[in-house]
Amino acid sequence: MTQRILDCGADIHEINTIRKHISQIKGGLLAQWASPSTMIGFILSDVVGDQLDVIGSGPTVPDSSTFKEAWSILEKYDLTKEIASSIKNHLLSGIEGKIGETPKREDGVFEKVYNFLIGSNILALRAAEKEASSLGFNTLILSSSIVGETKEAARFHAAIAKEVISSGNPVPRPSCIISGVKPR
Repeated sequence: MTQRILDCGADIHEINTIRKHISQIKGGLLAQWASPSTMIGFILSDVVGDQLDVIGSGPTVPDSSTFKEAWSILEKYDLTKEIASSIKNHLLSGIEGKIGETPKREDGVFEKVYNFLIGSNILALRAAEKEASSLGFNTLILSSSIVGETKEAARFHAAIAKEVISSGNPVPRPSCIISGVKPR
């Protein structure tokens, strides 16, 4: 299912909406299973923007999406006939209210959940910048939010490198231009 939705061009939010509604732990369900225990999450982000409900499809945070939205995404990409019958039946049961939604912000299951973002793209870029500066490089964090095809990102970065060599912009040599790219 995940590979099919990736292949059709869905974005990470659409993919996660579906994942949250076909998983037993994503979309806050891990917190629901653990409730009323205290849960502490140390989270490493692999997504642009570091939204906790997107990282790992948010197993310990409230989910704002619904079964109906998950189904609508499958319809949008014409995938409703390609999914396994077990997934189809599960999503339709959720839409019909036969099974409960993923936990929402107002649900009490999150009262004793504490999430800490301990690593992310921007934190890694800042550490790289600090190290490059200590080695004598003029540094520039270009972006922590580049999303797209790897080939296109490589062309963009190559053009910047050529500009540094020819004009000293956007940062003079010796330079270290740092960015975080999330391939699509």
